[in-house]
Amino acid sequence: AAYASFVGATEPLVAKQDELAPDFVRALGAVESAAAAAGLADALGGVVAAGMDAIEEGADEMTAAHITPLR
Repeated sequence: AAYASFVGATEPLVAKQDELAPDFVRALGAVESAAAAAGLADALGGVVAAGMDAIEEGADEMTAAHITPLR
């Protein structure tokens, strides 16, 4: 259940992994594996999920404020 929670929380990154640098994808995989092995997937999954909302809001705000239209 903890692993499933972590995977669900990181789903937005999985959807965009083809756009990410390969080193970054490997690092995320290592963090995911380590969290699951340490039994921390639930806690880490919650932190990632909470952070994703803030990242999305910040990205939208930065895009809207950019002088040159980005979207």
